[in-house]
Amino acid sequence: MKTFRFLIAALTAVSAMAFTNVSESKAQDIAYYDTAAVLEQFCTSRYDTDYGYCAGYITSVADILLQYELYGYSACFSSAIKSQQLIDNVVAYLKDHPQDVTLPAKEVVAKSLATAFPCQR
Repeated sequence: MKTFRFLIAALTAVSAMAFTNVSESKAQDIAYYDTAAVLEQFCTSRYDTDYGYCAGYITSVADILLQYELYGYSACFSSAIKSQQLIDNVVAYLKDHPQDVTLPAKEVVAKSLATAFPCQR
């Protein structure tokens, strides 16, 4: 009877690990919502709602970068930098680095802002 319980416990543990690995794999595959190409479309759209999405997205990532690193990038800038400057910077970066359009949007925003506004160490 103890052997049977042990066998059931072992099978349950192996099954749980297998499902955990599948879940982690799927999470890594979809660990971002938009690519940089999609963000660029929003940022260059003639529609206010699209442009608003762009502005909100970039300023949100900028806010995070003021306290934390993202993808190994950090940025330092004052509140004197307006959101339009951040947007212009990201759009210009994407035009200069078309190879990055398939990356997660948050990574490209972090990279472009870290390049434009490096922290002095």
